[in-house]
Amino acid sequence: MTSAAPDAASGGDGRPASQVTLNHRRHSRTDSASDTHGSDALTTTPSSPCPLTDGGDSSTATLRETDPLLMRPSSTSTLPFRNYHTSLETQSVYLESTPDFHLPGGPIPLFPHEPVPTVKELRREIYNLFRMMLPITGAYVLQFSMSVANIFFIGHLGAQELAAAALGNMFAGVTGWAVGVGLNTALDTLCSQTFTGSDDIRMVGVYLQKGILLMMIVLAAISVIWWNAESLFLALQQEPQLASQCALYLRYLLPGAFPFLMCECIKRFLQGQGIMHASTSILIFVAPLNVVLNYLLVWHPSTAIGFVGAPLANSISYWIMFILFVLYVRFVGGGEAWGGWDRRCLQGWRHFITLALPGMVMVCCEWWAFEVVALSSSYLGTNPLAAQSILLTTDSLLYQLSLGLSISVNTRVGHLLGAGLARPARLSAVSSYALALVIGTVNSLFLILARKEWGFLFNDDPNVAEIVASVMPIMALCQTCDAVAGVGSGILRGQGRQRVGAILNMLSYYIVAIPLGIFLAYPLGLGAGGLWWGLGAALLIVACSQVYFTMSSDWGAIVRNCQSHLQKAGLEETSNFGEDELEDDRLTIP
Repeated sequence: MTSAAPDAASGGDGRPASQVTLNHRRHSRTDSASDTHGSDALTTTPSSPCPLTDGGDSSTATLRETDPLLMRPSSTSTLPFRNYHTSLETQSVYLESTPDFHLPGGPIPLFPHEPVPTVKELRREIYNLFRMMLPITGAYVLQFSMSVANIFFIGHLGAQELAAAALGNMFAGVTGWAVGVGLNTALDTLCSQTFTGSDDIRMVGVYLQKGILLMMIVLAAISVIWWNAESLFLALQQEPQLASQCALYLRYLLPGAFPFLMCECIKRFLQGQGIMHASTSILIFVAPLNVVLNYLLVWHPSTAIGFVGAPLANSISYWIMFILFVLYVRFVGGGEAWGGWDRRCLQGWRHFITLALPGMVMVCCEWWAFEVVALSSSYLGTNPLAAQSILLTTDSLLYQLSLGLSISVNTRVGHLLGAGLARPARLSAVSSYALALVIGTVNSLFLILARKEWGFLFNDDPNVAEIVASVMPIMALCQTCDAVAGVGSGILRGQGRQRVGAILNMLSYYIVAIPLGIFLAYPLGLGAGGLWWGLGAALLIVACSQVYFTMSSDWGAIVRNCQSHLQKAGLEETSNFGEDELEDDRLTIP
């Protein structure tokens, strides 16, 4: 699983535009805005209301042109909440490019009945997405480096310890991290849409509280599983010594499960507000510290405690990361969306669960499929297994770019849909697919050019390096599909359509990828390359299907559905205030 906010040119050229009316309760100051901002203001005129409102009079309002960084409100903003300002500023950004903006009732084709995106629009949106993805990619690369450091230090203790750590990390990912990350996709959708669409920015914090409560249930389940992992490994016919060491690894990793899951919630809470750089800022400190902790607890002659030092170092690092995230929200940014613990976090769970459960299926299906491929490699022999480990590590590293873009477009689309902007949201989706093609092409070229030397960076065995070199061209063919599929899943999360992604992943990986890969690897004798052909076929199906389902979406209906859920959440809010505080002031802008 959402920052430096997207950078875009603000303002229009005075061409006529239909009006968009936004409602907000309490403390509206449109009159003072008119008086204060003077000649550099935008003056608006009444027109028909948008589905964002419940009708009523439209009044003239004056707004100042503000900082073109979408998620950075001006210090002179007179609006009571940051998300109001964001919604208005988002409208201003797209005023020039969408003079006839409306929310049609039926499905929206690729752009046949409205202005075709100009090169300037596409370039600007691609630039926005690129700027958003850079800090996210950096954060995930740093987080990935923590796992690499863990394996690096354990690997020098011996083959038995390395095997136990690898199996422990895989078990933790399958039974814990994948489930938590998947359930948190509900926050990917709700935090971004609520930030720009809700009357109360504190609803973003309410959704964070729901995520925390759900993660506590997950934590209780994985605690039982991890603590009794040895009996599970023995039941799976693992060697007793390996099962014992792996269970020990998981027990020392268990204290870090709580802060890890909490960090995943807080990251989405901040990303939903457009704060993407927080993770990078924190991990720039935590990732090197993790290396130091691994050295002290695994290698250092005076302080080393051996094998268990590596999972303990990770647990300590996760706690430090969690504390820094809390301090960041409290003292740096994002805290305005946290209104304290609210009883509303116990209400309205149906919509949250309808997003969380399909999101879990969507993430777990892909995560588990790659683990099945890794396990299948163990039956090919030692050299193919070693080569497959190198290939999967390389693929994970290259995927960080696509992952950063996926989270960026998830947040971007969610913000625009929450603000009621259907066409700009679709424009962002198109731009993200274009950028994904570029990323996939760059990754493919890298794999082809580096294939002969890459294996020797991880292993001195020429047989292993030869297998790596033979499979990397197949991996290269998968990269574009992998990037497009990652972006497609981000768009689906931004739309709140995790169910579509869950169905596509389940069918593609378990009906196509795994059966086809095993058939090619064993009966046909293609080995590790056969497993990758199976994955490539699944990624091609997922990528093409997601492009179809996202670009043929009824974006107007998605906006209306989003506004409907936001309105229901708002009704819960209004019950907490007196009638004298519920007078609606209308703010009408182009």
